[in-house]
Amino acid sequence: MPRISSLTALELAAEYRAGTLSPVDVVERIIQRVELINPSINALVGTSYERARMLAERAEATLEAHRRAVALREELLAGGLPVGEGEADDGRRSKPGRARGRGVAAGSDPAESAAAGGDVAAGLAAESVAAASAPVGALPPVPELPPLLGVPFVVSESLALAAMQHSSGSRYRSDRLAHDDATAVARVIEAGAIPLGVANTAELAFWIETDNGVYGRTASPWDSGRIAGGASGGVAVLVSAGCVPFGVGVDMTGSLRVSAHACGVVAHKPTGGLVPLTGLEPMPVGRMQRFTTVGPVARSVADLDVLLRLMAGPDGADGAAVELELGSVRAWDPMWKRVVLCEDFGFAGLSVRDETRRALRLAADVLTEHGAEVEVWQPRQLAESFSIWLSMVHEGYGLLNNFQDMVAEGERTGVLWDLVNWPIGRSRLTGPVLAMILAEKATKGSFLQIQRFAAEGRRLQQRIRTVLNGGGVLLAPVLSGLAPRHGRSLWRPRDVAHSAVFNVLELPSTAVSIAPARGRLPVAVQVVADHGRDDASLAAAALIERSLRPVPAPRLRRLRRA
Repeated sequence: MPRISSLTALELAAEYRAGTLSPVDVVERIIQRVELINPSINALVGTSYERARMLAERAEATLEAHRRAVALREELLAGGLPVGEGEADDGRRSKPGRARGRGVAAGSDPAESAAAGGDVAAGLAAESVAAASAPVGALPPVPELPPLLGVPFVVSESLALAAMQHSSGSRYRSDRLAHDDATAVARVIEAGAIPLGVANTAELAFWIETDNGVYGRTASPWDSGRIAGGASGGVAVLVSAGCVPFGVGVDMTGSLRVSAHACGVVAHKPTGGLVPLTGLEPMPVGRMQRFTTVGPVARSVADLDVLLRLMAGPDGADGAAVELELGSVRAWDPMWKRVVLCEDFGFAGLSVRDETRRALRLAADVLTEHGAEVEVWQPRQLAESFSIWLSMVHEGYGLLNNFQDMVAEGERTGVLWDLVNWPIGRSRLTGPVLAMILAEKATKGSFLQIQRFAAEGRRLQQRIRTVLNGGGVLLAPVLSGLAPRHGRSLWRPRDVAHSAVFNVLELPSTAVSIAPARGRLPVAVQVVADHGRDDASLAAAALIERSLRPVPAPRLRRLRRA
């Protein structure tokens, strides 16, 4: 029997189809694994086990109905009944190969989601009856199964999962529950996936450390003394620890990529606006809706590709969501593609560490071996990435909105109380959130500075897009070195700009982890592409992933074989 803790989402779905694994059994085994591991890593902060069990039973029934329908069709074909012309596709087939808005409501009720699985099973049963009585020349095909049928996953607590906690790690919102599923989550569930619960997040999905006043701190599965990432840290830990093959996370300041870097997995930050934010708490305002993204965390880049296409496309609720036609990952050819290597952004006093340079050069070597033209590139604006990020965030909020209002929903006196009481440990807010409020107060009034650095950011965006036009990619660090130790990410705030600058530039970026040297921690490289060319960043990342030694599973104490 396959070891489920190491299977990717697509591999697990294939095992179900082959009949070697059962969704009901897998969900129970994964729940046992989570209950064993979670006390030491504090990653899953809310469980939806009953919903998961119900959906697993529905998936099992659907798989069984599909097997019966296939067997009956083969029997009828063996008896001489031909396939009818014009009946090959009656509109019920799943076609996840293209990004699109599919009209999925941003609010899928759990019971409705479960019923959807039952509808598939009922449809397959009806198909069997129709096939058995079909006249010659009218034998219909068996509808395809949902691509992720029966595959368990988790969701960042910053995103809505119906009936689950939805505080985004903020004490100001600690009593909130989600009424519906977020759009991206609903679309994944519609594809057959099973939500196990919500994972820990950074406060308000901000910053790169998964720590907040509601749930506490999440530890890295590789080193309990280091960060797990930010808004997507809890998700990445559960993927890395072999609890689920994928999850849905959030990236406001690099969290998807930093979480992949800290946990040794892969993640994709989509082009700004490609995936709707409906169901994110707090919902960004103004241009921040394009700087913040929802995306997948997984064990393989192939899973990222499928998940992105399922989640992408306008939903009618998020006005910033855009329709983009994504190219095929398989069609991307590295031959003669331009690859630019940005090994060091040039931050004064913040040099890139040896392990990061090693990972970047390994990735560059892979692309070179496959025919790409690799060159070192360091535009001068990269050295100002932190100021560019901060200034464009100020612009993104606009004159009438600010980060402080988003934190406490206009309760300014409450935030002032937190600022005063933080030194004595009585604040309701974490250090990074308070630091951002102070930075905003110190810099937002500097209009000329904001305009200057925001203009530099737009120049940088145009330069990168010009260089990457035609399917090229940029290789860059996720962070300057290994994942920081807990509480130390604020000691080097500019480090976050290695990833966060691509949020405000609205460019797609895939983080692919590189296996560490003996005894070390994994390091992720981010592969950045032109606006709307998510296929290029995913394809290059997939090539790097296939060509290098896979990242081993972290060693967890008291971990049983699942």
